[in-house]
Amino acid sequence: MSTTRILIHGTTAQRMSSTPEIGQIGSDDDRHQVVLGDGVTPGGIGMAKERSAFDSAIVFEGDSVTRGFGLADPANQNLAKLFSQMEWANGYRSFYNFATDGARIDTTISSRYAGSVKPHRPTLSGGDGGRQSYLFLMAGINDLANARTAAQVIADLTSYVSIAISDGFTVIVGTIPPANSFTYDASRQTINRAIRSNAIGASVVYDMEDVLNDAFDTLIFPDGGHPSAIGARLIANYLNLGMLSGGFVIRCGQGALTSAIAAALHSPRFSATLNTSIASGSLASGYDVPEYNDLGCFDATTGRFTADRKGYLVATFTGRCNTPAQNTVIRFAKNGAEVGPSMFVGTAFQDLTLTFTVPVEKGDWVAVYAKSGSTFGEREYQRFSGYMIS
Repeated sequence: MSTTRILIHGTTAQRMSSTPEIGQIGSDDDRHQVVLGDGVTPGGIGMAKERSAFDSAIVFEGDSVTRGFGLADPANQNLAKLFSQMEWANGYRSFYNFATDGARIDTTISSRYAGSVKPHRPTLSGGDGGRQSYLFLMAGINDLANARTAAQVIADLTSYVSIAISDGFTVIVGTIPPANSFTYDASRQTINRAIRSNAIGASVVYDMEDVLNDAFDTLIFPDGGHPSAIGARLIANYLNLGMLSGGFVIRCGQGALTSAIAAALHSPRFSATLNTSIASGSLASGYDVPEYNDLGCFDATTGRFTADRKGYLVATFTGRCNTPAQNTVIRFAKNGAEVGPSMFVGTAFQDLTLTFTVPVEKGDWVAVYAKSGSTFGEREYQRFSGYMIS
């Protein structure tokens, strides 16, 4: 074939800058896709994906959280599957999810590594994973439930990660999410601190509690321990954003994460402090100028966030009880009616935090409500913030 009939290889932008002639062929370096010129279409017509040793594999390993326990369609709604369909995965990488219910690092996960996971290591390491293989691991809660200590789980994680990295994998490890009836939470937090500090030696770490931090939020954790479809999508969005940023240590604090998710989804987000007490039976109002108020959906004067679309508002209020005799109870209100759980404190100057995911229609408003008692009216203690997800 004459070189005049070959479309130069390049990025999507480079290809779209010209209209290839009929019969010209080439490839898109961004999309790893064969293209064909027809003399009319800018950049050419996208044909079959290139499948070669330059592709990469995405492998997920873990327990029921990653498998999708409790979801209506676990095969398609689990966080791993959702992530594989987002921008970073880009649709052309091979995808595997080996997570199973009840899986433990010291037994199930370690024992199936050689037969299930290792074959998908990078091509240069002897596997079928192509140019680079990404292994996502989130597990440990079942180990604790079966009498393994935090030190043992950390050692098991470290060993597993070391073996996988020596086999050529890029290993991404997540912290253990909360559960509302878990009796080993101190051990869970010890393990999570080791993961966050990357004492286990992973390539990348991510913090599940950056987005799934309240096991009592029944919209996110219907059974108190397994994410709903909404929770799974939150984690998938989080991973997608982190990997798009270049695969760094994703842990960045909840405020920064909230900003990142809102920006990525082009959704409203807001945060404002309050320097006055919320009286018993009253809605909070008269907030300070918001620190941020994307799309202007929050009214600082009335204290109301008004939804500009159908979706879910992930709302958080932090404050402090005023006096012990008043037994302060804080809730959220939607269109004037109380919604979600309540936060009860009965000790003077005790701090409180209330988080709830509120389903909203366009035009619905949400505010903070003091059902009884009152809050301590200083801005360093009181903040109302939130962001929308679809």
